[in-house]
Amino acid sequence: MNLRTPSVLLAAWVLAATTPLASQQTLILTNGDRISGELLGISNGSWRFRFVGTDQEISVSQIRTATSDSLIGIRLVDGSVLAARLAEDPSGVRLNLDDGSTRLISPAEIVAVGSPADLDALRPVEIGLFSPITRFWSALGSFGLSDKSGNSRARGVNLTLEFARNTERDRLEFTFGWNREDKRGDSGTFENTVSNYYASARGDLFLTTELFAFAATRFKRDVFQDITLGALYNIGAGIQAVSTPATDVRLSLSGGLRAESFVSGGAETDVVAGFEAALRQNFGLADLVWRLDWSGSAGDLTDYRVRSDAALIIGVLKGLGFRFGILNEFNNQPQPGIEKHDLLITTTLSYALGGR
Repeated sequence: MNLRTPSVLLAAWVLAATTPLASQQTLILTNGDRISGELLGISNGSWRFRFVGTDQEISVSQIRTATSDSLIGIRLVDGSVLAARLAEDPSGVRLNLDDGSTRLISPAEIVAVGSPADLDALRPVEIGLFSPITRFWSALGSFGLSDKSGNSRARGVNLTLEFARNTERDRLEFTFGWNREDKRGDSGTFENTVSNYYASARGDLFLTTELFAFAATRFKRDVFQDITLGALYNIGAGIQAVSTPATDVRLSLSGGLRAESFVSGGAETDVVAGFEAALRQNFGLADLVWRLDWSGSAGDLTDYRVRSDAALIIGVLKGLGFRFGILNEFNNQPQPGIEKHDLLITTTLSYALGGR
């Protein structure tokens, strides 16, 4: 990707590449073979075709012509978007349009396919630097309440909000979380035992299809870790190790500042270096999201923090589902009287917006 170009054109290939067309299509190859099945999508000069239950990538150079038994949505190399039936022709592919007109093209002129009922999904979208701001967003909110009775009494509340934007050019992520728990002590009154807030923001800018630069910040308040306010500011670079519809893996290195003020008094500011690994894996009805980051003081390698944040999000019905989260934080040099490990396990109801 060339950053000197002010914008790039991203066709709405997501639908075309992942949604099979309902009708049957037949490909007539240059060697005379004919195969019938489902045209799943077109990408990078190859037609993805499901034939006898198997998905195959067929180079457009191997295709002489094609037919379809019903209308399909088509985007051509010249940018035009239309609905047509494909018909065999000695000179290429004949498009039979609904209005009775025809058009003769070569197979290489078809660059995307989709539903004939949603041609707008096939139109190119102009993507600039973090624009259009209103597209490509997803959101996830989760909320949980707990009330334990019997020999021990406890009650808690958990809230998580996540917003993300993902394109070929950039990626934005915003998160906010709040956790609180109260337990009844020996006196019979409830005492606060867990109380923390955190928020983070991150922006990635892709330099190539694999390499990206980023800036990120995270804020935290946790009185039971003696932190009035902790802030981390990072800039760095990373690699998109795996990027498929089901799997996303990122690795990155960074440098920045860590600033903390303490409930017991005092404050610290350190220059830090960091490493991060992030995974998102889709299992159909469930998504596994895990992020592991290590940050250490540049002046003292024994002063480091490790944060593991994992969640399993299970969809149930129309965006509703469950979120199971495990947040584990390790501080190798905590304040006096504070444990090194801090583990929080949550189970909440969730609602996903934007297809997550």
